[in-house]
Amino acid sequence: MYLLKSVKAYLFLNLLIMGKDTGIKGLGTLNKKTPLPKRDKAIDLNLIEKATKEIHQTDKKKKQPTKRVTIDVPVELYKKVKSKVFDNETTNRAYILGLIRKDMGV
Repeated sequence: MYLLKSVKAYLFLNLLIMGKDTGIKGLGTLNKKTPLPKRDKAIDLNLIEKATKEIHQTDKKKKQPTKRVTIDVPVELYKKVKSKVFDNETTNRAYILGLIRKDMGV
């Protein structure tokens, strides 16, 4: 806030005392308000409510309870995993979960 005030003061002093034009016209003025376009159709609140509920219910169905697992991986192994993940255009999470599911037969 202080810096903004000092910049405005500097520009004002240049213009007032030294007669320099800073090139910044209308400093501190706002543009005219432009009205928003009118809608042709009325908003169907029931349709919006239905779509919103459907979106949020879909997210809840997909999500399962999870647990966070943290492991230390040797740097060389991590680099190999990262390279493989990049080549397969996937994520570390998807790759490791895939290995676990394959090993567990899930």
